[in-house]
Amino acid sequence: MSRPYHYIIHCRWCDEPVDDNGPNFKQDDDGYLYHTDCWAEMEAEWRAEQYAKYAPDNMEVA
Repeated sequence: MSRPYHYIIHCRWCDEPVDDNGPNFKQDDDGYLYHTDCWAEMEAEWRAEQYAKYAPDNMEVA
């Protein structure tokens, strides 16, 4: 399905326009688009949250 030329897709993380015809974007399982940098930032933040959530209480988070 083609979109009208004026339809602009925005990154779900930073809300800036995403060029979905270029190589610098990723799409999640729900169909949302992200810039590759935003994807990496989001993934790093998620990993930090998971580490903090599941790390033993006596360990310090670096």
